[in-house]
Amino acid sequence: EEKSWKRITETSLHLSLHIAQHFKPFSDGIYLKQSISKAVKTLFHNAEMEKIVEKFPMTCFTVKRIILALHGDISRQITDNLKNCQFFSMCLDEIVDLCGKARLAIIVKFHTSRMEEELIDLSSLSTTIKSQDYLNSIKETIIKNNIDINQLISVTTDGTPAMIGRLNGLIQLLKREVHHPIFSFHYLIHHQALWAKQNFQTYTNLQSNVVKIINQLLIQLIAEVEGLLMYMEVRWLSRGRMLERFCECINEVEIFLDQKDLLDKFIHINDVTWRVRLYFIFDMAIFFNGLNKHLQGHGIMIDSMFSSVKGFVQKLNLIKRKIENSHYSMFTLLKQHTCHIDNTLQQEFLSFLTSTIETFSQRFIDFSEISKLFKVVRPPHLLENLDDYEFFNWISSNLDSELIDLKNNVVYFNKFEEMNWHLEKIEAKIYDREEYKSPQNIVLTC
Repeated sequence: EEKSWKRITETSLHLSLHIAQHFKPFSDGIYLKQSISKAVKTLFHNAEMEKIVEKFPMTCFTVKRIILALHGDISRQITDNLKNCQFFSMCLDEIVDLCGKARLAIIVKFHTSRMEEELIDLSSLSTTIKSQDYLNSIKETIIKNNIDINQLISVTTDGTPAMIGRLNGLIQLLKREVHHPIFSFHYLIHHQALWAKQNFQTYTNLQSNVVKIINQLLIQLIAEVEGLLMYMEVRWLSRGRMLERFCECINEVEIFLDQKDLLDKFIHINDVTWRVRLYFIFDMAIFFNGLNKHLQGHGIMIDSMFSSVKGFVQKLNLIKRKIENSHYSMFTLLKQHTCHIDNTLQQEFLSFLTSTIETFSQRFIDFSEISKLFKVVRPPHLLENLDDYEFFNWISSNLDSELIDLKNNVVYFNKFEEMNWHLEKIEAKIYDREEYKSPQNIVLTC
C-alpha cells in the first residue's frame, strides 16, 4: 500500500511538472486526470487501475502546491551550486511580459561538475528605467540568492543606453560594485542586427515598395492578411527571405500587375536601376544571413564567434575591392545584370560598403580590444605575451607563473587538445547544416 501511494505521488509530480512546462492553468490537473481515467478504462477494462487513477491528487490547489515545491527545490539547487562555484558570468535582457510590463531577465552561467546556465530571476522594472534601476534589481537578486557578487567575471547585455553608458551605465556601476575588472559584452547577434538596421536605412524606400507590391498581390488574391508584416526590423533572416522570394518571381509579379492594370501604380518595377538596387540589397542580405546563422547555436565559443565577425569584415573589404574593379562574381543576382551598372550605381554601392565596414568595425570595437584574451581558452602553447593577461591578475597574485606552467605542461596541453576536439565537432555540426553545405566547407565536416 505504501509503495502504491509513493507511485501515485510520483505520478502527480510528473503530471504537475508537465502542466507547468506547457504553461497550462493549474485547474487543468482535473481535466488531465479525467482524460487519463477514460483512456485507462478504454484500453485496459481494469477496475483496479481505474481506482488507482482516481486516487491521483490533481486538484487546482494540489497542482499549485506541487509546482511551488518543485520551484523551491530547483531554486535551492541553483543557489547551492552558485555558492560553491568559483566564478560566474551574467546575461541581462530587458523583456516585456504578457501584461506589457518591463522585466529584467537575469541569467547566470557557472561551472560545477559541468557548465550550468540558469535563469535565476525575472525582476520587475519601473516605467522610467535608469542604470541604477537595473543595478538595484541585480542587487536584490544577488541578496535573495545569497550570491557573492565578487565572483562575477563577465556581463552580457542587450545594449540599451542605460546598460552600456560609458560614464554611468550599468556596466560601469557593476565594475564599481565588484572592485575588479569584468568583461562586458553586447549580444553579438543583436549587435549585428542593430548595425544592419542602421546601415540599410539608405534603401528603406526600396524595401517599402517591395512590401507594398506584396500586399497588393495579397489584396488581389482576396487574402485576409492585408498589411501583413513582411519582416522584423532587427530580424535579418526574415528580411532576407522576404527579398529572396520576391526576387525569385519578380518577372511573374510584373506580369500579374500588368494583367491587373496595376503597373502604373508600381511603375518602378520596370525601372532597370530600381531592379539593380534590389538585387544588390538582396545579395547583401544573403551575406548577412550567413553571418547571422553562423553566430547562432548552442556551445559556440566566443573566440569562434568573433573570428566569424572578423572574417565577415574581411569579406566586405574583398567585395569592395572587387566592385572597384567592376567585378561582381561574389553576388548571386547582381552579377547577372552587370551591364546595367553605371558609374553612379557603382559609387553608390562602394559608398554603402565603406559605411558598412566603418560602422561594423566601430560596433564591435569592444570585442577587438579584448580579443587577445580569447586565446586563453585555446591550447596553452598559443599564449604569447603574458603581459596581455594582466586583466586576470585580480584572480591570482601568481598568475604569470601559473600561465607559464600552463603553457609548458604536456598534461595541460593534451587536455586542451581534447577540449578543442569537442569544439571542432560543434563547428562541424554547424557547417553540416543544409544551409552551410558547400565544397568550401566539406573539409570542416570530415
